[in-house]
Parts: sequence; structure tokens; C-alpha cells
Amino acid sequence: MEWPQSCGSYPALVGAPPAVLSTSLAARFPNGADVSLEVTLDKAGRVVRVTSNAAAALDTTVAAWAKSATYTHPGAICPEAPGQTTVRFDETFLAAASGVVGIPGTVSGVSFDDVDRKYRPGSCDDSNSDDHTTFEVQRVFAGHVAGVPVALVVLRCEYTPSGFNAADVLFAVDGGRARQLGVLGTTDCFATGCAIPSGEWIYTNFHDGRLYADVWDEAKKCNPKADWVSTIYTIAAGKLKALSVTRHHRAGVTPTCTESYI
Repeated sequence: MEWPQSCGSYPALVGAPPAVLSTSLAARFPNGADVSLEVTLDKAGRVVRVTSNAAAALDTTVAAWAKSATYTHPGAICPEAPGQTTVRFDETFLAAASGVVGIPGTVSGVSFDDVDRKYRPGSCDDSNSDDHTTFEVQRVFAGHVAGVPVALVVLRCEYTPSGFNAADVLFAVDGGRARQLGVLGTTDCFATGCAIPSGEWIYTNFHDGRLYADVWDEAKKCNPKADWVSTIYTIAAGKLKALSVTRHHRAGVTPTCTESYI
């Protein structure tokens, strides 16, 4: 839809609860469910209709989540705005045990929507690249490890048009402050070719005071028995500690060996 120039910007999703699956749905979709949504809003920004490509079993969950979200809408300040319009976006629904956080990405009083540049993957700096560089916090997970509140933040630095870097950074959060504990994994994709699994490249689970992280390993992308690394973490003396590390292939995820070009 074309907006009059005076309208400023398109409507967008600006707030939402965690996109989580019930226990029964999480068992049915162990690798999460990627959903493309179209949310129709009226002139005041209220949800009129929700459509998606979700499996039938997810219809009720997806619709309820979309209706509980909040959206910006230029209709409130733009007289020329149409009576209704549609916001289109993708969302991944994950098990509640993953600790996935909603929008905004705030954990224990710490907002991770604007992470300090020093934590950003790759060079991620407009001054060091001929590309147009954008940075985003893709997802935030939260839980407790050995009694310590933590946030796992998936960061992505996009270099248009050549590719991107991404990293999973774990923070301890307390008293409105965050302290980096470690990086659980990294990946990238550039114009020379890349192989990225469909869906997520990290899966998390907080259970019994431990963090279980399953991370795709690009270095082993062609090994159908060892392309994922499962690690169980605890925190001891203020430091992240791996209790066990196991290589395997994650069930339900197609092995990604052949590179695709962007």
C-alpha cells in the first residue's frame, strides 16, 4: 500500500508478549514454528483481522498473540491514512521453557533493545564498511542459572548488500545492570556463499537452574551427525562453566551443507 508522504512511516509491531507454545504444542513443534502474519488494523490501530500461514493447530495461539500485541499506526496523525491497513511480519513461536522474551526485550530492568556497540558481532560499524550497516537484537531469552538471572541475546549485524554476522551473547543481569558472561555461538553469511539451517540456529532451555543450549556449528555443517553442539551450562564463582558438551544432529532440522548465495 502506498502512503501519502505526509504520513511519515508505515505501521509496525512495537510491543508483544513472548511468542510461546503450550506444552502440548511445544512437543509437536520441538524446533519452534515460523509463522508469517498479516494483521489488519483500523485507523486507530486496533486489530480487525489476523491471517497467517500457521498450521491449523496453531491458529488459536497465533491469533491470540497477534491481538494482544501493540502496533504503531499513522492514522492517528495522518488525515490521509486509509481506514484500514495490514501489517506484515514473521514471528517464531517457541517453547515457554526456552525463556524467550517479548517486545521490548527487557530482563530484570535491563533493556537489551539497544545493546552497547562493544558486544556487536563482526565489525558492525558504518565507518569501517562500504556496505550499509544495520544492527538489531533479533531475540532475547531469559532465565536463571545457578540462581543468577541471565539474558541470552541474539545479535545480528547486517551489511547490505553483502551479508551478516550474528552472535549469541549471555549476560548476568542484576540491579538494572548487565555483565557479559560469554558468547555461546556465532555465525555469518556473505555473498561468497553460506549455509544456514532453516528456522533457528540456537535453541535454549532453562531447567533446574541450568542453561541448555543447542547451537548450530557452521564448521561441521556437512557432518550429519555432528553439526549441532549441545552444551549444559552453570555459573560458578561468577563465571560461566560448561558441564557437558555433546555433538549431534538436531532431529527435525534438515542438514545444511550446500551453500546458497545471497
